[in-house]
Amino acid sequence: MRHKNSIGSLNKKKIVIKEAVVDDSLDKAMQAYRKFLEETPEDDVATPEAIRRLADLQLEAGAGSYDFIKDVQQAGKTNQDRAQAAKVKQDKIKPDQFGKSAVVSPILTGDSSSAETEGVIDESSDAFEERATRIADLSNNPQNAVVALPGNESVINANTDEAIELYKKLLKKYPLYDRNDQVMYQLARAYDDGGRQEEAKKVLDEFIVKYPHSIHYDEAQFRRGEIFFVNRKYRSAQRAYSEVVKQGQASAFFDQALFKRGWSLFKNSLYEQALDDYFRLLDIKTAAGYHIQTETNKTEYQRVEDTFRVTSLCFSYLGGADSIRKFLNSRGNREYDYLLYKYLAEHYFVKRRYQDSAGTYNLFLELNPLHEHAPSFHMRIIEIYKKGRFPKLVIEAKRQFAIEYALNGKYWTYHDISRFPGILAFMKTNLNDLAKHYHAVSQQARKRQDRKNAYKEAVRFYRSYLTSFPEDQQAPELNFLLAELLFDNKAFREAAEEYERTAYAYPVHAKSAESGYAAVLSYREYEVQSPKNLRAKIHLQTIRSSLQFAEVYPAHPQAAAVLTTTAESLYALKEYERAIAASRQMIENHPKARTALTTAAWVVIAHSSFELAQYDEAERSYHKVLEMLPRNDAKKSSITDKLAASIYKQGEVHQNAGELDQAVEDYLRIGKVARRSPIREIAEFDAANVLMTMEAWGRAAEVLRSFRKTFPTSSKQFDVTTKLALVYEKSDNSLLAAQEYEQIAHKSSDTALQKEALQKSAQLYAKAKDYPAAIKIYRRYIARFPDPIESALEARNELAQLYKKTDNSKAYNKVLEQIVKIDGSAGPQRSDRTKYLAASALFELTEPKLQAFNNAVLGEPFQKTLKNKKRLMQDAMDAYGKVADYQVAELVAATTYKIAGIYYEFSQDLLNSARPKNLNEEELMQYELLLEEQAYPFEEKAINVHEKNIELLAVGIFNKWIMKSLGQLALLVPVRYAKQEQEETFFATIN
Repeated sequence: MRHKNSIGSLNKKKIVIKEAVVDDSLDKAMQAYRKFLEETPEDDVATPEAIRRLADLQLEAGAGSYDFIKDVQQAGKTNQDRAQAAKVKQDKIKPDQFGKSAVVSPILTGDSSSAETEGVIDESSDAFEERATRIADLSNNPQNAVVALPGNESVINANTDEAIELYKKLLKKYPLYDRNDQVMYQLARAYDDGGRQEEAKKVLDEFIVKYPHSIHYDEAQFRRGEIFFVNRKYRSAQRAYSEVVKQGQASAFFDQALFKRGWSLFKNSLYEQALDDYFRLLDIKTAAGYHIQTETNKTEYQRVEDTFRVTSLCFSYLGGADSIRKFLNSRGNREYDYLLYKYLAEHYFVKRRYQDSAGTYNLFLELNPLHEHAPSFHMRIIEIYKKGRFPKLVIEAKRQFAIEYALNGKYWTYHDISRFPGILAFMKTNLNDLAKHYHAVSQQARKRQDRKNAYKEAVRFYRSYLTSFPEDQQAPELNFLLAELLFDNKAFREAAEEYERTAYAYPVHAKSAESGYAAVLSYREYEVQSPKNLRAKIHLQTIRSSLQFAEVYPAHPQAAAVLTTTAESLYALKEYERAIAASRQMIENHPKARTALTTAAWVVIAHSSFELAQYDEAERSYHKVLEMLPRNDAKKSSITDKLAASIYKQGEVHQNAGELDQAVEDYLRIGKVARRSPIREIAEFDAANVLMTMEAWGRAAEVLRSFRKTFPTSSKQFDVTTKLALVYEKSDNSLLAAQEYEQIAHKSSDTALQKEALQKSAQLYAKAKDYPAAIKIYRRYIARFPDPIESALEARNELAQLYKKTDNSKAYNKVLEQIVKIDGSAGPQRSDRTKYLAASALFELTEPKLQAFNNAVLGEPFQKTLKNKKRLMQDAMDAYGKVADYQVAELVAATTYKIAGIYYEFSQDLLNSARPKNLNEEELMQYELLLEEQAYPFEEKAINVHEKNIELLAVGIFNKWIMKSLGQLALLVPVRYAKQEQEETFFATIN
């Protein structure tokens, strides 16, 4: 009896194969299925499923991916010329003399700025047919199935061959496998991938017979149709596509089949039948909302567009535009009728059949004059004529457009112009073009009647533009050209009216003043040619127009000399305000007057304003005068000085009002506008003074440096140096300040100032850490001012400290010795300060002796080293005694501290001296007792001397040396001096 879980029981177990999920590669997946087939007993369910999946994977590996669509049509055919948008140029009007504006036709010269319509087809018919009939890419169809397509691959992948064998084995060995329709379908695909198209077709033929109800049936038929189509078997292709179409829109391939069946009919010259298929497809797409102008779905958009394109091919073969009319009459109109005409017209356009293209659009306009797209079609006709270089047709089409779609015409009673901004813009351009064209013709035509007719047309379209677009920015220019046209043709009254409208009915523009003056001239001409009995009335109109012109455009040149003379007379009478008024009237009313007159008027304004203390106005006016005077005019110098004076006066006003910033700006402005005026020197010096008052040290320094450079010979140069020294010192720029003080000492003849400047210079050099420069200045100071002695010793003391900082010990000691020597021989000039400086110097000079004592060692031979030590000790103490003789409290305390230190140091040196080497233990002990007896008195002396410093507290003297003595006593006699109570007593005494 078999166990229920024995190996044999697996033969009865139903095996379910799940899709393998393999992250690494197809190879691993295929290996998994191969291993399954090798190791698993054969089964009618699992085995064929595994074979199918392995074959699918092999097929995928052979093709590289599931995208097995192949483009079997040739690529790289010659490109067709693409339609180019017309270049837009601005209208060009070349003004000549009054009444003679030469107008160039923008239509004949190509300068029209009209916009082209959209939707111009830029693909040739051949390129379109090649693209539209290529094999469909159905790799993403709902069944996710891929069928073999005719291809031109030359290499058959081994994986594809293996897949074919697996599919064939599966079909042969498992004829009842329930997915054999899919297997057969994939086999056809594999044959196609391997380049075995005929075998692929045979499999598909067998497939549609065996599996008419398969979910792949419609796709198989579609693929058969594609194979037939690419092999130019159009009737067979038509039948295969028809099988798909029969299934209706339930088939995912319905649209493509219907589209390609239409192409099959087209290829067999069955154009009307093809059109029936295309119209059916367009009806469906239109109902679904895929309109040609809406890219709701790009694929559907392209298909709809391609359908319209192929209809244009059909209609072109059926006889052209009239065939559309006949076809629609027999089949019924559609909402997309206008697109049929458009695509046919653009087809002709690409073929360069420009008249047929325009004729197609014209037929539509003839049949549908009020259609929504009528204006845009008419615009396209104009562009087609331009492309075809038919200037007369362009002009006539533009003229017809202007008439048909005039804003007050019938068309716009059915449509809202606001919905068509592009057409509105074209209407403006078109009227502009037509008016200027006929204007140009009226100027150039040789025959009188031609000139007359062109003149009437130009007037018509100028007026139409101005009526339709009265507020457009080009309206003033066109109104001016209309007036010019009327004037040229001697219609002076109408010209005067249009000139006045141009001058006064619009915001000010380039032709405003010219038009106002032209209106006056037109009235004068009208007055001359009118009958005598009307001239008086016309003359009143001339006066009115003249007064209006003078009021609105007073800058026109009139009576300039009279006004100028009057202004000068008023100035001479000191009627300054009236002189200014007269001069301004002349300048404002006559900007084109002779330069000499205008200059004189500005001089009057400037002088009068200065006299009235209107200095800012005087400045502006003097600037005007200088702008107008010739370069070498002798009056320039005096006018420049007056300009500088007017600015300087403004500075004074602001300074007196406490507006110091503005005062500085005024003073400094003179250097920019009147740099050679003598007033500039005064003004810039004053600017520096104001800045120093404001404590604006940085800017003051800048102005003073500029002054020094600009006015090297100025009498104020020394003042500049003294001010710069102060400014640099105030702004903590010690180095520059030191340099300026050095210059003061060098330049000044005042001994006291020299002395003070040298001292400041040395101090500032030292502060800036430029020690060599400071040393140099102190040496100069000492040499120049040896008296009084006290200040000279102060300088030497500073000099000594600088030598010390620069590690020049030799020079340092030498200066200290000089201080001691000079003080000793100072006689009546000796003072407490000189004694202090001398004592301090001597104290510093004694330091080496102290160091020599401290460095002396008590060694073998002991007696000899002891003698040397005592000698050095006495030298140091004698030296410090001399310092104490100066009776300088601070230094007395210092020397006392130092002497106490010497005693203590000597006691410690005795105790720490080297011991004789030949002593036994007892002798060594006795020796040390002897040393202690010798050392103790010196320690006691140290304590006594330190206590001398403490005694100074009683007389109110306290300094660091006394504090140090307190510290030493606390260490030497802690019982007496280290107690807190004693410390508090000391500090109470100090306080």
